[in-house]
Amino acid sequence: GGTIGIAEAAKAEASGHTLVMGQLDNLVIAPLFYKNLAYDPQRDLQPVALVGDSPLIYVVPTASPHRNLGELIAAARQAPDSITYASPGAGTITHLSVELFAHEAKIRVRHVPYKGSGPALADTLSGQVHMLAASIPSVMGQLKAGKIRALAVTSAQRNSAVPEVPTVAEQGLAGFDVSTWYGLFAPKGVPQSIIQRVNTEVNRVLANEDTKAAILSQGGEPRPLTPQALGQRLQQDTRKWHDAVAATGLKLELG
Repeated sequence: GGTIGIAEAAKAEASGHTLVMGQLDNLVIAPLFYKNLAYDPQRDLQPVALVGDSPLIYVVPTASPHRNLGELIAAARQAPDSITYASPGAGTITHLSVELFAHEAKIRVRHVPYKGSGPALADTLSGQVHMLAASIPSVMGQLKAGKIRALAVTSAQRNSAVPEVPTVAEQGLAGFDVSTWYGLFAPKGVPQSIIQRVNTEVNRVLANEDTKAAILSQGGEPRPLTPQALGQRLQQDTRKWHDAVAATGLKLELG
């Protein structure tokens, strides 16, 4: 989940020549579950620039009887634990998003973790699992080919890459909003002049129309932020997911 790369960057020389692309999974979620994580995001890293964020998407095989999220919820309530869902791994934001969704919908579903989105998507296509929680880019090809059906996106608003897909909130769970984000971080101790210079250049690139179009086409949203604002988002999301995991009662032992 990127934790090895983050750990290497955290102990790199603070020269400004080493940056790492971190995301919510390895900077917020992993510290909640891994007992012996080799880094502390807020102690060992400096925020540099947010690149973008993206909602998740819940999809089912085209042969699924569930045409929308309401039908899947009704089936899960009628037969608790009968609905299975795949994710790219235990303790990922995709996994936790469904646990939060199930908690708020007051249903019980069974998690089937995979080692990555590829095998999870393969078993969804074959009908081995009922639903897959994934990033939009990882399923876009199969979605466009009509091999899977999208039930919902997890953001507060619909996503421009799949505007026809309703949000979870639109389908009965008001206020539901889960997105993942991607941003550049540096080892602690890099001079602020370097941090600010990189931030300025990243934000300049994000303002380019071709760059924005490329990110939007993959289901993302460009999100230029200052280093300080990215640091605040890291802190806010750490509090949010700590409370969300506590609410669901989810307990994992990931080593």
